[in-house]
Amino acid sequence: MSRAENEAYWGATDTAPQALDNFFDEDCEVTWTGTSSNFQFSKQSSHSSSGNISTTSSVGALANNLSSTSIADNITHSTHDWNSEGTSSGRLAKGFGKAIGEKLDSFKPPSVSIKWNASQGQGSASCLQCSAKDEEIVQLKRRLENSYSRYNLTLPPDDTVNRIVLGQPYSLESYRSHEDKCSLIDVALSTMDGGAILATVLHMKNTVKKNLFIKEMQTRSHAAQVYVHYLKQRHSFAEAIDFLGLLGKNEEAAILTYHMAVTSKDTATKLANLKKALQTSFSDPGLSHEAKMVKDHIQLLERQILIDEADAHDQSNPMLVEYPRVSSITDKSLLTTLFYCSMYHWDAPESHPASPTALRKAHGIPERQVLWTVIRGRARVNHWPLPNDLDSWMGNKVRRDVKLVGCKWSYVCDVSYSGITLIIFVSVISYVFVVEHLDNCKLILSILGLLGKNEEAAILTYHMAVTSKDTATKLANLKKALQTSFSDPGLSHEAKMVKDHIQLLERQILIDEADAHDQSNPMLVEYPRVSSITDKSLLTTLFYCSMYHWDAPESHPASPTALRKAHGIPERQVLWTVIRGRARVNHWPLPNDLDSWMGNKGLRGALGSLTSAFTGSSRLVKNVLPVEQVVHTLAASNAPSNVLAAYIALLDSMDTRLKLAVNHKCHQAAVEVFIAQKDREALEKYMKEIPAGSPEYIKAESALKTVRWKN
Repeated sequence: MSRAENEAYWGATDTAPQALDNFFDEDCEVTWTGTSSNFQFSKQSSHSSSGNISTTSSVGALANNLSSTSIADNITHSTHDWNSEGTSSGRLAKGFGKAIGEKLDSFKPPSVSIKWNASQGQGSASCLQCSAKDEEIVQLKRRLENSYSRYNLTLPPDDTVNRIVLGQPYSLESYRSHEDKCSLIDVALSTMDGGAILATVLHMKNTVKKNLFIKEMQTRSHAAQVYVHYLKQRHSFAEAIDFLGLLGKNEEAAILTYHMAVTSKDTATKLANLKKALQTSFSDPGLSHEAKMVKDHIQLLERQILIDEADAHDQSNPMLVEYPRVSSITDKSLLTTLFYCSMYHWDAPESHPASPTALRKAHGIPERQVLWTVIRGRARVNHWPLPNDLDSWMGNKVRRDVKLVGCKWSYVCDVSYSGITLIIFVSVISYVFVVEHLDNCKLILSILGLLGKNEEAAILTYHMAVTSKDTATKLANLKKALQTSFSDPGLSHEAKMVKDHIQLLERQILIDEADAHDQSNPMLVEYPRVSSITDKSLLTTLFYCSMYHWDAPESHPASPTALRKAHGIPERQVLWTVIRGRARVNHWPLPNDLDSWMGNKGLRGALGSLTSAFTGSSRLVKNVLPVEQVVHTLAASNAPSNVLAAYIALLDSMDTRLKLAVNHKCHQAAVEVFIAQKDREALEKYMKEIPAGSPEYIKAESALKTVRWKN
């Protein structure tokens, strides 16, 4: 190549030195694409002695001017004459260019190689090889971290269990020794967290032999219960039964087996499962009572199947035709089966499966349940057995004369022979017919009197008296009952209760008559009555009087104080009812007011008032009422802040005080807590929530200047 051609080549735009510099600039768009046509040797000029450059010197000059491997690669790959075979200079240039490329490749940034390969069509815009290497490095790093944390990092059991409880990532693989696994379970048991207990138990179960696992579970009953519950939730009942058996809990295993048997919906399958359970799980002599119950269940189910098959399409039984069955009797309870048999098969012989007598004897039903069920079952089909019929059916012998007088029964009983049958019959009659046939109550009262059942007779008399809807009639009946049925000295307590009821009813009548048209009471005007107070309960009456007659003198019938003293209402009920009643009319008594109201006379009241005056707290309210619940109730009724603060101050725990004050936005109570704790930082932080200029804010500012703080 001549000097002119060489200068023309290096002076071109694409190969100028500044273009080469730009090539290494990642932000530059100019690329160097040398072509063989612009830089090639001529055979003729290679032999001339002047104006030409030798191959060796050209390569040396080129190596001195290159600043990139890409240039060397371009030279070696784009000049056909230099790379031609058979030319020593071409081979020398090729090898020298590769050496320069390999040397410079370690110095160039990746972006240069990417740009160069993209321009030559030898790669994509992204370095696929580098991305693959980076991804492989990330995967190896992750594997290394997991391997290290799993096999080489063993946290204390307390830390691992805390991570389980808090729902944080954890690993139990590093706990390989038996002692570590036991420690994990013990720590989990101390937290009483079911998830943590189950995780540690499953870890031990999956990593130790079965006999060791059973041995540890025998000493940790709570962990065993959690594991059994887990198996039940997963419907692994067979495994749960086997586990309970290995623990020696045969009773629980048998009960679970019974539960599995009875859960089947198919009757035949249920019967087969029960028989199998009886043979396998209830063979332990210590479960003889439970085995008898299962055997009775099997016998009852077999009897029900026979009855249901016979009655399903029976048209010869008049009771089944007149009163069609609602559902099948299969899988019903014993008393329901007796009720069914009493309805449809009362006259069936004892050899018949549906005979009530056979059913009673086979299962040993108590007489009281039998009589009660039979009378109700026969009454359902409008057949009422007489007492003699019941005695004959039950097999009892009680001498009794029965006469039918109109619609009433009269009995002449020999008390020495009176058994349970008559008592049960009287109880049933009083339940079934009292409401519809009140005249029968007099008959029953006479029977109870003959039997010496004065308490039952008195209670029935009281029931008859209070069922009257007219208030005056009810009051008269109660007074009559008190004089007649409650004169027995053994019924003095019951007589006092009836007397209290009479006094309350008389007081309610007076209050209702006075308040019905009273327009002078501002409370009655502002909060009109919803209904009459007559015939309401004692606490409802106290609530009413607290609303409308709080300031009434003790001589007034509606005075809450008079009502409390007359009926001896307990302090807890009184205080709670009064607070709720006053809150209903937006009047909230302070604790000291309640102390004064409860004990305003006598030594106790004087001492209580004196103590409240000096300590500023209410001992009675604090000791009697659940203060936290009172605060919630008052806050729900929009009580003012000073009232809430007075009740919150009754609590001993500062944390509870602060919690209630913050929840109900009682700034006064919160400020008092911070002052008591001498916590300046907390008070300054809380002052941001208090409205500026409010009394609470002024109190907090004053405290910041005067109180001696601990921080």
